[in-house]
Amino acid sequence: MRTMYETVWTFHTARFVVTLDVAGEDMTPEDGMCFEDDIAFAREGGWHWFQARVRVGLAHDPDQPRYYGDDEIDVELGSDYLGGCSYHSLQDFIAPVEGGYFRDMVRCAIDEARKTLARMPDVRAD
Repeated sequence: MRTMYETVWTFHTARFVVTLDVAGEDMTPEDGMCFEDDIAFAREGGWHWFQARVRVGLAHDPDQPRYYGDDEIDVELGSDYLGGCSYHSLQDFIAPVEGGYFRDMVRCAIDEARKTLARMPDVRAD
């Protein structure tokens, strides 16, 4: 089964796009958590139980046809995934008080994109 993600955060540069996409979590809270209070919170829905994906890609050129539907990214260059996310809100996930997974996910996706670009001299030369 294909997971259907929704883009909830986007950052644009002149040539690149970074997105945060979310989807409902496939595994049950019982499979990812140990404490009954956490499981009950996750079962409430919303941001309480989801999976996250950060992608970095080439921005869509508005003068060119779209190849993959309405996606803002024409060519994905890097990504990072995290399942079993349980937060009070999207803001709590994106900008936690200390550290947080989101920043690490963006960093990992950008690192992967840089490695991919290093193998793509035609794109790198532009």
